[in-house]
Amino acid sequence: MGVGKGLIMNDFSSIVSRKKYVFWQKTPSSHQSAFIKELAEMSGVEEVILVVNSGMSEQRIALGWNAPDYGKTKILIKPEPSIIDELINQKPSKTVHIFSFLSRDRNIKAVFNRCYGSGALLGLLSEGRDWRGVKGKLRRAHGFFNERKYKDKLDFVLAIGHLSRKWHVMNGYSNSKIFDYCYVVNNQYERESIPVQNQSIKNGLVKVAFVGRLAEGKNVDLLFNVISQVEERKWYLDVIGSGELLNTFKNLSLNLKINTKVSFLGTLNNSDVFNKLRDIDVLVLPSHWDGWGAVVNEAL
Repeated sequence: MGVGKGLIMNDFSSIVSRKKYVFWQKTPSSHQSAFIKELAEMSGVEEVILVVNSGMSEQRIALGWNAPDYGKTKILIKPEPSIIDELINQKPSKTVHIFSFLSRDRNIKAVFNRCYGSGALLGLLSEGRDWRGVKGKLRRAHGFFNERKYKDKLDFVLAIGHLSRKWHVMNGYSNSKIFDYCYVVNNQYERESIPVQNQSIKNGLVKVAFVGRLAEGKNVDLLFNVISQVEERKWYLDVIGSGELLNTFKNLSLNLKINTKVSFLGTLNNSDVFNKLRDIDVLVLPSHWDGWGAVVNEAL
């Protein structure tokens, strides 16, 4: 958690003096739980609360996500209006509210509007959006009319990845309000337990892996086309994940005549992904667009 803790201590001296932090999100996320858990354990912090509209979605469970560990954080799932009133009105001068999906979720938007002017500090935790192509122009228009209006009301933005910073600057946000942020994951293994060089490399075989949804934006076909041209080294590729393009990529591996060196392992839960990553030499994330690939943190 060094990244998250350093960000709070170094860049938010005015915020760290606050005693209470409330995160308003759609669903629990293992990409953010390690940061929120660490925040709840920081000296001087009295309370950290996560408010979500619903529990873990079926889609994320199907992708192999485990229930996130938030430690001492108090988790509220779709609380009663009286509880929301208490979160907004109790000690606002000591409170920081941090919102996700602010411009796209009416419940979170309604809470933000009630928090504004209360004396609490208000922040946004957000990725950027893909502004390329025709769909990108529509997103730009949506951002201009729906996200830009919060630029003067928010005290800070936690921008997930450099693309998020660019996105918010394009929407008129001041650079001085934007702080670089990344998804943080729990370190499940002691660094000393990981071999410096895997035995496979010593034997001349390089183990490669892709982890993610088998969907259009993940650009797995690029990985297949490139790795099929690697002849100077022996290699093996594990594809971890599932999605609508599974059969397409299986057929592509046949057409490229690399099917004997590619394994489609399907969806694995988080702990099994960690174990698999310990056994590989190279992780490839060839996405067309990723605000921050959390699997990169897991691999590191």
